Amino acid sequence: MLVAIFAGLAWASRTGSAIPAWDGHLTDAFAVWRTPGWSRAFWAFTLLGNDSLIAPLAAALVVLVAAWGNRARAAALAGGLVLSWVLTHVTKDVVGRVRPSVALALIEQPGSHSMPSGHALTGAVFFGLLAYVAFRWIDSRRPAERTGAAAAMPREIVPAPTAAKLVVALASIALAAGIGLSRVYLGVHWMSDVLAGWCLGGAIL
Repeated sequence: MLVAIFAGLAWASRTGSAIPAWDGHLTDAFAVWRTPGWSRAFWAFTLLGNDSLIAPLAAALVVLVAAWGNRARAAALAGGLVLSWVLTHVTKDVVGRVRPSVALALIEQPGSHSMPSGHALTGAVFFGLLAYVAFRWIDSRRPAERTGAAAAMPREIVPAPTAAKLVVALASIALAAGIGLSRVYLGVHWMSDVLAGWCLGGAIL
């Protein structure tokens, strides 16, 4: 379903439909909303999604999971991250969408095509996989389930694992969302580029 949504966005962005007009209105709205404080915040989000930072963090994540003794899961994580980078470059060339005007950009305009947003795609994949690893670690810290007569005995209810997972999930969503929206705010992507990146990232996850 997510891949189909991406395909629809890619097709609509090239056919002069309502998507380009909608993108233009949102870009103008972000431009009006700009302040020095918000510009610094979204610039920080964009730096967080740069390949120069994501790549070493991703490598460290894969090595950490392998060191925990789960090489199959480490290989799956590495495969998902590599796939996100490959899809970013391939789909950009296939769609071939032009970025917003240089006059709108608050940072240097990248030389690649616009759709999908690589920051949105790789950010969603990386922080989604990071949340997945955190979930598995939280589960491994839970005490073993009691069976038999011990299961009927009173025990303290410990909601910490569920609360911890909620915090991890919300933090991951917030980071991925901030990275994606920063590209629109900074004027280097259209909103539909970001949505397309999130769709492909979600499909990979």
